[in-house]
Amino acid sequence: MAPSPDDERPASMPRAGGHAPTNEHMVSRPAEDTSEARLRLLYEVIAQPRASFEQLMQEALERTTRLLGLRMGVLSHIEGDTYTVQAVYAPGTALSIGQTFALSDTPCSITVALDGPLAISHLAESDYRDHPCHALFGIEAYIAATVRVQGRVYGTLNFSGPDPKPFSESDRALISLLARWTGAALERKHVQDQIEQSERILTGVLLSSLDGIMALEAVRSADGDIIDFVYLVANPTATTTYGVAAEEVVGAGLLDVLPGMRTSRVFDDFVHVTETGAPHRSEVFYDADGHESWFDYAVVRLGDGVAATFRDVTERKEAEQALRESEARFAKAFHAAPIAIGIVTLYEGRFVDVNECFCDLTGYTHDELVGHTNEELNLTPTFEDLQASVRRIQAEGALRDIEFQIRSKSGTMRDVTVSAELIEIDGTPCLLGIGFDATERRRLEREVIEAAEFERRRIGQDLHDELGQELTGAAFLGQVLTQKLAARNLPEAEDANQLTALINEALAETRDFSRLLSPVDVQAEGLADALHELTEQTERVFDIPCPFLTEGDVRVSDNVVATHLFRIAQEALNNAVKHAEPSTITVRLTRERDGIRLQVEDDGIGINLPSAQQADSLGLRAMQYRATLIEASLRIAPSTHGTVVRVFLPLDGTGQATA
Repeated sequence: MAPSPDDERPASMPRAGGHAPTNEHMVSRPAEDTSEARLRLLYEVIAQPRASFEQLMQEALERTTRLLGLRMGVLSHIEGDTYTVQAVYAPGTALSIGQTFALSDTPCSITVALDGPLAISHLAESDYRDHPCHALFGIEAYIAATVRVQGRVYGTLNFSGPDPKPFSESDRALISLLARWTGAALERKHVQDQIEQSERILTGVLLSSLDGIMALEAVRSADGDIIDFVYLVANPTATTTYGVAAEEVVGAGLLDVLPGMRTSRVFDDFVHVTETGAPHRSEVFYDADGHESWFDYAVVRLGDGVAATFRDVTERKEAEQALRESEARFAKAFHAAPIAIGIVTLYEGRFVDVNECFCDLTGYTHDELVGHTNEELNLTPTFEDLQASVRRIQAEGALRDIEFQIRSKSGTMRDVTVSAELIEIDGTPCLLGIGFDATERRRLEREVIEAAEFERRRIGQDLHDELGQELTGAAFLGQVLTQKLAARNLPEAEDANQLTALINEALAETRDFSRLLSPVDVQAEGLADALHELTEQTERVFDIPCPFLTEGDVRVSDNVVATHLFRIAQEALNNAVKHAEPSTITVRLTRERDGIRLQVEDDGIGINLPSAQQADSLGLRAMQYRATLIEASLRIAPSTHGTVVRVFLPLDGTGQATA
């Protein structure tokens, strides 16, 4: 193919016919115009095993162009309508490797369309006289054939000149053979390039791999038995592990480098893989040749030998051993512990494992618990408390001494004190919980509290009935004495009057103290009246507005339960007065569908609940403890303008407290 015309193409690409050919660039056809000459040319070109494809192609283009007496020879690569010069012999022109043209502008478009050899001796007088190549490139003589690579058209091998030239059948045969050789050479080059790329990749893998990699060839005895292996390849990781240089390994015998292999099962594995072809992978503790390490190795057959990779896994094996020992110690402590221990998944509440004490506490067997959820077994009926604890442990990572009630298999409710840690098992978040059966302790504590409340009521009643009556009598006598002394106009009358006033004050304080010791009167409105008196007293003593609001039937028939509610309200009022600096404290007692709600709310500075809990406030613990005894829920939280304490007491169908 010729360069572009000099009137429409760049100056660096003159028309092929822009000047007459010279002897330097065009040689007359030799006298020996025979097939043998062309075959000899082809043979001489391709029979150079050490030359590169580029060198052979360049020589083939030059010698063929000269032999045919033409101006230029080109190997093109065609993709779509793009024609690219891949190799060229065109002295005296600007045509160069890498130049591109539109295929439709070149005569090679005809060659590709015919998919075969094409020879045009005089383009201007041929059927292709109107083809653009005649006007654009000034081509008159053209001979070419398609080049196929892996069955597809790769491009063309074409030769052309500005003057008409006759072409013989030998010329056609030469170009066809040369095109076929070019396609085969390109295929070989492609394969060779892939091999070289693979070798580069393999070399990179060998050099950079953290695993030891080696290839070994079997050494056989006269009887054909494998007695050793010779190193063909060993990467730096492998030789570093051996403690020798790479040049000392390649070509050496395996047993010379590692004599301990003779008694190692690794050598037997290498022999077995070589003889059977079955791949093998294993772990071995290698205690020889200065090594005391665990290795993970894989072996495959490679010819009459093996390719092997290995990795030092000593640290992992030691870690696994330490983990197994730790798990064994944990399992022993877990199952032998004298307290209930269980592991459950965080989100499902599914039991992963439990110990014997946990089974004793719940009444279920190990198999009845493991694999089942808390919801399926209905172990924890207070679902809201359970969810609140899950949210808290997600935030803090642990819980300490949380009070729960669980329902055993027999239906008996048990009081349990639980501590839990957030752990992970096989990537699953779990809770490790430790529980103490507090049922008996709770019973005793309840009895102690009830005994204390009974003693308070007795003392309060004694103060009211005995000391109160005696003070009432003393006040009456004092009043009579004052009247008698005043009737005689004696000055001691004033002293007697003062004494009577003091007795009346003591009587009032005694009655107040009596009401505090025994605040709830079951026979009357009980709890509501006691709370009303408490708010009035708080307002009177501390000069803080303290309204008391009720709604619905708020009677609590159980005097013990009512007293606990009163004590909680009393503690909440005391805390608000002492710490909140409120301008108002509101107490509400309301009846709801399935219980009674007591609420104490102030508009003070608010409470820092985590700090108060961390300080282990006696008042907070007392309120929580009393709420737990009567099976009520207690919530203390910041409100819109201060702090609110809420207590909810569930009632059964008859209006009785469920405690």
